[in-house]
Amino acid sequence: MRLDNMIGGLCATFGFKPGPGQGKAFIDRVMEAANIPGLGQSITALLAVRTGLMKQIKEMDLVLREFSHRS
Repeated sequence: MRLDNMIGGLCATFGFKPGPGQGKAFIDRVMEAANIPGLGQSITALLAVRTGLMKQIKEMDLVLREFSHRS
């Protein structure tokens, strides 16, 4: 959530407001900002970090679910 807020705030600094939300719709709106000079590279990097973080969270959720089923 904080990373999404950071991405939205960075976009707003450059005059692009992706609006509230999370998930695919938010990412699709933010990707529109990837072509804005001075913003695109930062947005791309933050989205890559977000993608990796979401993957790790899903993996940890799976591990915790498996652990809880076994105990």
